[in-house]
Amino acid sequence: MHDLIRDMTIKISKDEGFFNFDEQGKQEPTDSDRWLGFMSDMDPNLLKETSNLRALLMMSNNRISFGRDVKLPKSLQVLDLSNNKLDENQVEDLWKWICSLKRLACHNLSGATLKDVPRFIRKLRNLQILIMRNCSNLSELHPSITNLKKLIVLDVGSYKLQYIPNGLGKLIHLQELSGFRVFGKANKLSCRFLELQNLKQLRVLRMNINAETEISEDELNVLSKLEKLTVLAIDAENCTEESVSKMLDLISPPPKLEELYLKRYSHEILPKWINPDQLSSLQYLCLEDGNVVRLRKNPTHESEDRSGSTWALKGLHLSVMKSLDLDWQNVERDMPLLRYAFVSQCYNLKNLPSSSQQSFPVRLKIIE
Repeated sequence: MHDLIRDMTIKISKDEGFFNFDEQGKQEPTDSDRWLGFMSDMDPNLLKETSNLRALLMMSNNRISFGRDVKLPKSLQVLDLSNNKLDENQVEDLWKWICSLKRLACHNLSGATLKDVPRFIRKLRNLQILIMRNCSNLSELHPSITNLKKLIVLDVGSYKLQYIPNGLGKLIHLQELSGFRVFGKANKLSCRFLELQNLKQLRVLRMNINAETEISEDELNVLSKLEKLTVLAIDAENCTEESVSKMLDLISPPPKLEELYLKRYSHEILPKWINPDQLSSLQYLCLEDGNVVRLRKNPTHESEDRSGSTWALKGLHLSVMKSLDLDWQNVERDMPLLRYAFVSQCYNLKNLPSSSQQSFPVRLKIIE
């Protein structure tokens, strides 16, 4: 970094209330600090010196341990505990302190050693962003999470978490939802697919389906009612049930979908609605780790060379699609607007151009 840029960066950091360092490189907390990155070698008692703190990022590889005499600043609006090892004996105390932060708007717990979310999370009435992705031990969310009426982003994409509780439809300001598992009526505690139709502001939806998935007739049009939904990701979890495949075929897609991600889809043919006629606004398609053999061009024709319809795609991602039988010349014909394509472990693709044969403007990246 140039000396002038460095000096300017330091000045701006001081003006914005970022943490200061002394001549030995140790952090010097002051009452005026508004931003703090908590390092592994720091003493939690230093937080007592930062009563005006707005954002706290816990960047520690060690197990975090807070004694009862250590309090988080009440002024906190952003708290990031991602990828931290929380002391299991003090998690409840930590949650109580967190839930006493009335101004907290953003809370990131992704990758943290967390088992559940307690009932008193309902106290965080100003919370807008809650991220708990990849919490390997997270298995339960308390139903009171549906009382967080100001939530805009909810990410609970964790392997052990079985379902999101009933009442999700009350979060009418939600714009991004990740980790939603679709269950049927048999699971009385889980949120039904039908509740999603109340989330009119939803722009991003990442959902999982499996052998227990059930989409009833009155739920088939739910996605089509989400007019602002532009990003849809479906993880089929290698489900081989024909009944699930048939349900997906009958779904009506969002009207303004721009990005579609389909992962671990075990059936040979894509759902009927994944075609250029019904997804006329689609700009990016990602197919990953599935058994799809061919792409559809319309709801009635299974072969890619029978119809004159063309895709509006600008980006295409094909990864670990070992059964996909596709001629790249047909791809270029059917996707005239394509600008970027990524291909990896798709061994049945024909006529893939080499790097010297690639023609502008399509940028093709191939990984064997």
